[in-house]
Amino acid sequence: MSKNNQKQDENNKTYAQMIDDTNFDGSVLLDITASELAAAWQEAMRIQGVSDPSKVDSTLLGKIKDERAFETDPMKIRQNIQDQIAILQDGKTMALRYHRDENGQMKQLSAYAYEQMKDCVSDVLGEILQDIKA
Repeated sequence: MSKNNQKQDENNKTYAQMIDDTNFDGSVLLDITASELAAAWQEAMRIQGVSDPSKVDSTLLGKIKDERAFETDPMKIRQNIQDQIAILQDGKTMALRYHRDENGQMKQLSAYAYEQMKDCVSDVLGEILQDIKA
């Protein structure tokens, strides 16, 4: 396959396919998914003009999640990833500060563990951004 065909093939991938193509362990992928959900939730709140996450229409949230996951426009994917990184960096999304332990119970991450997760996910998303720009 020529480099142009390879590049075109890369550009036709959806965001979900790009994430699936990463070679990172399941916990990193779960963290990426959590940051994507938080970004979709924020977008739904903005569209609805609400500040209470419990007021978000689940149908709208599902539609936004699907649109973001199956986006193929590199510019939109880039913006979606930048949104996720911003959410991680601001540290205000409490859902990202919790993980299930080995017994399935939700536990809050320590500040140190959250910073490690945030840095790791930001690095992975940054690598995906570089692939899109290349």
